[in-house]
Amino acid sequence: METSYVKLCKKNDPEFDQCVINSVESLRPRLNKGIPKLQVPPIDPFVLPALEVNRDREAIKVRALLQNIVAYGGSGFIINKLKTDLDNLGIEVSVTLPRIEATADYDVDGRILVAPFKGKGVFMGNFTDVKVDVKGSGKTIKKNGEEYIQVKTIKTKIRVGDSSVKINVKDDRSGVLTQSALQFYKQNKKQVLEIVMPIVQETAEEVIAQISNTVLNTIPKDELLPA
Repeated sequence: METSYVKLCKKNDPEFDQCVINSVESLRPRLNKGIPKLQVPPIDPFVLPALEVNRDREAIKVRALLQNIVAYGGSGFIINKLKTDLDNLGIEVSVTLPRIEATADYDVDGRILVAPFKGKGVFMGNFTDVKVDVKGSGKTIKKNGEEYIQVKTIKTKIRVGDSSVKINVKDDRSGVLTQSALQFYKQNKKQVLEIVMPIVQETAEEVIAQISNTVLNTIPKDELLPA
């Protein structure tokens, strides 16, 4: 596999973490289109064909199918912190996304606190000063006689500075109900975000783990972490 444009950091480098940051920064121009040979998807726009969410909790119950998810702004990420633990294959990273614009087709049925929401349509959201903290650990697996790293655990924490949401309702039967839920969100934005965020974080963990494992599956451990 030709990866000469990827700077791999030696695991005995005393400045390993900074080397990784420098490597990511050198790849930034390529990340918009993705890196097909490494199975790295484009990040701007970042596209997910479909995503299902099904959660039932005291403050929120939601069943949703999101399709044609497109998010712009990922290439503007700022790496605030990166800390690795190579002995235990651990990583902690903190990034800021100054602005994210997202659209998706939605089919949703649920409630937040006492506000029901149900319907189909198009969701449009603008989110600013988004901070994402990710903490993960890996494990070694064997494939075709070689060792590869795979995600073992991953946890995220996401905080949104500000947000604005618009919807175009396609289902007239539930249009009033959807607009009522949107009005409730606008009037109780902070409270709603606190309730919704755990579900957003869980969903983000699933997506990050899936993408990470796909990428890690392309490079043997000895090549990823050369001596």
